[in-house]
Amino acid sequence: MRVSTITRDGLTFSYLNKEEFEFLYRDIFIQKVYEYTLLPSSPLIIDCGAHTGLSVLYFKKLYPKAKVIAFEPNPRTYQILERNMKNNFVTNVTLVKAALAPRKGPLDFYISRDAAHPWSAADSAVKGKWYDPNSCMKIQVPAVTLSSYITGRVDLLKMDIEGYEERVLREIEKTLDYVRAVVLEFHGNPVSRYNSLKKILTILSRHQFHTEIKKDGNVVTLPHDDSLYYRLYVYGVQSTHHTS
Repeated sequence: MRVSTITRDGLTFSYLNKEEFEFLYRDIFIQKVYEYTLLPSSPLIIDCGAHTGLSVLYFKKLYPKAKVIAFEPNPRTYQILERNMKNNFVTNVTLVKAALAPRKGPLDFYISRDAAHPWSAADSAVKGKWYDPNSCMKIQVPAVTLSSYITGRVDLLKMDIEGYEERVLREIEKTLDYVRAVVLEFHGNPVSRYNSLKKILTILSRHQFHTEIKKDGNVVTLPHDDSLYYRLYVYGVQSTHHTS
């Protein structure tokens, strides 16, 4: 792997693809897509789809006393995630090299064939609309259940798992009441109907979440055909809590 490293705003970032890094940095650090509600000073944050760790570093910068559990299944990406934690001397972060799924076990996972400069943020357990057998390949990764990690109060559940959102939310329904706030990146997929924004919102509503949908930073209404929307952000806060 050709790893590059840059220092910015007091943090050191390693990455494999410069364009992808800048894209994610803009979303997370400049547009602040994961900043929606005020959390306690020492929150427990579960990061589903941590990728190379930019979201983890952002959370730790915002809440230095936070405890973070971060999941990343791609072995190559996981190495960069580990490196970014070590580069920044991050503590109180648990890294899990696994995907999240309705059940534990091996899982087919689609990743970029480009080992030198992969666009790995779109890695997924489902074939997305970007899927091309010439640029993507299938590997097997271990999968775990998210519910096994939710044993008490969770202050923020961040989810960016490329089309598995509904399935994982269904899996944690029995423990969802422990979660105080959710930031979920929804990935509509016309190829697969197993990820419905309407059903996701219904699950959250059942557990007393007040929700808001945003596209490019703007609040939007529920789209007529959510399968066409690749990147919508769903923000949810338990009704007993309030956004900042």
